[in-house]
Amino acid sequence: MADEVQIKPEQKTDAVSISIKSFDGSGFSLSYHTLHNNNPSKNNNYVAVWSSDNGTVDPGCAPLVSSLVESSETNGSIYVACELREGSYVVGYSQVGEPKAGAVNLSATCAIPVASPPNDDGASGITMSIDSIGNAYRIQYQAVPNMDCGTNGNWIGIWKKDDVLTVANLYIKPIEKASSGGTLVLNDAPFVRGTAYQAGFFMSGYNNGKPNDAALNTVAAILSFATD
Repeated sequence: MADEVQIKPEQKTDAVSISIKSFDGSGFSLSYHTLHNNNPSKNNNYVAVWSSDNGTVDPGCAPLVSSLVESSETNGSIYVACELREGSYVVGYSQVGEPKAGAVNLSATCAIPVASPPNDDGASGITMSIDSIGNAYRIQYQAVPNMDCGTNGNWIGIWKKDDVLTVANLYIKPIEKASSGGTLVLNDAPFVRGTAYQAGFFMSGYNNGKPNDAALNTVAAILSFATD
């Protein structure tokens, strides 16, 4: 019975993240961490910059600058040419192509320290957790502030940790709520006792419940957990 399968409290999330390493007035060096053997250049990953007084991105505004991540490394660093003057700025990482005004779907953000030493203050990425609620389960998620998970086509996929990450091995649930965070109830998740699982937060490609394997390259967070 489903109510006999409980979620263990020990959980870990690995998520896409970025940080500014240096800033010289003509541009900045950015360190990035992505997942699942991601090839940023091949998979059309972009870095973009917005002016921001509150440390968040307004999805209705076009970025001041955007740049393709021209690297095949899953984790690495790049230099972005960007002349910024006094003010407050935020850089965002997109796994779904170049951000446009009204079409901003970011995996992570961080502040650009124009007038102060680089630090991780203001960094934001995706967080996830899962627990049991009676005969069902729920995933609580928080995306980058101001992102609209429902409109952006974000979705959750769950697979056994020992399985290869393919669409055929996934239990899939779309995120339909038009906000940057919420709770997703899993009434029919086929969990088995004593099994390790992973849940991925995917940025795009849901396509009526039948994403193709290319959509797996948009995974922005992976939650590792096990059942009891």
